[in-house]
Amino acid sequence: GGACVCAPEYYDTGVEGAACAPCKPFSTSPPDSASPSDCSCKPGYAGGPGGACVACPVGAFKNASGAGNCTPCPANSSTLGAASDAPGACLCLRGFGDPDGDGPSGCLGCDVGYYSDALSNGSCSLCPGNKTTVGQTNSFLSDCVCIIGHFSAEF
Repeated sequence: GGACVCAPEYYDTGVEGAACAPCKPFSTSPPDSASPSDCSCKPGYAGGPGGACVACPVGAFKNASGAGNCTPCPANSSTLGAASDAPGACLCLRGFGDPDGDGPSGCLGCDVGYYSDALSNGSCSLCPGNKTTVGQTNSFLSDCVCIIGHFSAEF
């Protein structure tokens, strides 16, 4: 058989007969790594080679292993949580929608008469019957109010 090598996420300490040492948390390494500097941060985590890996904060992502910083989400978008590992994790903020479905780079304030009450890359929703909004970037269905001349029959 061939030589025994360290598995991914471990490195060879260089001591004959010693067990492979694990990379630091949230980092990985290629098979047969020979040094802690071969360990690099997993996607969603930032830090230098061999150093501590820190989760990308809410509102940022990192989509590749290795050294490097997290990338902020485009304007009017954020992520649902920390450690996001893809640009697609960025979603339009409440009060913003993506009218043409091209992802978070197209997050625009909801037009008058529309609202968006969740992080999403969908379009803004039309206010229900005989209701509209005052101004743009309306976050909630409750921002939809009766059009002049109408009143709410809910008591």
